[in-house]
Amino acid sequence: MRVVVCLGLLLVVARSAYSQSEERSGLAIELTGPAKLYPDELTRIKAVVKNTGKEPARVVIPLDGSQEGVRKVRYDWAVTANDQKLTPKVTGRGNFDPKQSPIKGGEVVVLKPGEDMPLFLPFAAGDFFDLRQPAVYEITLTYRFDPKGPKDVAQGKDGEKTLEEMESLGKVTVSSEALRVRVLPFPPQLAAADAKLKAAQARLELLRGVLKDVMDNPDAPKAEQAAAGERLERAEKAYIEVEKEFTKLLAEFDKTRPKKR
Repeated sequence: MRVVVCLGLLLVVARSAYSQSEERSGLAIELTGPAKLYPDELTRIKAVVKNTGKEPARVVIPLDGSQEGVRKVRYDWAVTANDQKLTPKVTGRGNFDPKQSPIKGGEVVVLKPGEDMPLFLPFAAGDFFDLRQPAVYEITLTYRFDPKGPKDVAQGKDGEKTLEEMESLGKVTVSSEALRVRVLPFPPQLAAADAKLKAAQARLELLRGVLKDVMDNPDAPKAEQAAAGERLERAEKAYIEVEKEFTKLLAEFDKTRPKKR
């Protein structure tokens, strides 16, 4: 792990850790982010893949489903909080159909020696895990590719060519070192508003599910459907008000948000 100072913030860099066989791939994963941040700053955690070898290296970019174990390529986040392993909020989609997101061409990128590429992942670590609670988190990203993995579908000549190229690649697994990040607590009033917003959002999602179930039930009385719709409408209005209050308090906090931590 390397630590550098950047713009008054302590920036942590977590480089790849790999076995001898994996090192021959020439690829490395690197995570960077502030050593300390607030719950709304998780997007500042960045990931890149780099060719640390002496020869060009090929890497498959993140694809829809690549973080859910249903593609030949996988990008897996792992997170611990205060040394306790967290369970992802999102799990594999057993009903994923490769036809929904076929290989179209350009999914394999060649990196020259020393060249790196930002990883614009479909989901960030904060989407798979709840990282908003104050704690010390250790975040790791692993890139895996298995040419014998789940079957992919190509679209067009470019897609067919790229899929053939993917199937010719060797099996590889490369993990970054753990990026250690401390999530700081919001001030008490803002923290209370944040908790209230989470509760309102959870209720909103619950009532959306209830309404869907009721509307999908052909035997549900009209009165029950109307009541479910009214509850959802009230929840949506309540959420908007709670969100306004949180946004207002967050804007006030931004004026005094510490720059050095």
